[in-house]
Amino acid sequence: MIYSGIIYKEEQNPPVWFYLIFIGWLPIFLIFALKNPDEIKNSDIIFLVVVLALISELLVIGLIGKLTIIVRWDKILIQVGFFKLIKREIKKSEIKQVRAIDGFSKMQYGIKVIGRTIAYIFWGKGAVEIELNEKSSNSLLSKLTNFNKIIITSQNPTRLVEAIMSMG
Repeated sequence: MIYSGIIYKEEQNPPVWFYLIFIGWLPIFLIFALKNPDEIKNSDIIFLVVVLALISELLVIGLIGKLTIIVRWDKILIQVGFFKLIKREIKKSEIKQVRAIDGFSKMQYGIKVIGRTIAYIFWGKGAVEIELNEKSSNSLLSKLTNFNKIIITSQNPTRLVEAIMSMG
């Protein structure tokens, strides 16, 4: 057996209704276009609009469509989107404290920055707050991108906290 070093892995995907609403306007638009051809002056422009809208929607889903949390023995990896272009790595030595958050609001979605806190809010049933050790930084860019708290939604926040606490 090959030991991968993974203690916990969770993927949060949107429910099917999210995709249906997100792309659901397209069949309605096409039915309208087929039933009312007199309303549409230039069919080439309509085709171009539909293709560009589909490409942009697929890019949005690809960029922020899911959240992956991987707890390894030495670090936590947070990856956003199917393309995983947005990544965050938290080393064990950077973690000061971890706790589950009760009553976390699920009315938001995405990546939120509030002061020195960054929140990855996706399709979880609860959330975990990770407090980080203070870093001293001199440059303005590092001061703007260094956070002292990270909030991650989770399907099982208690299990995620246990996994983080058990890191080697």
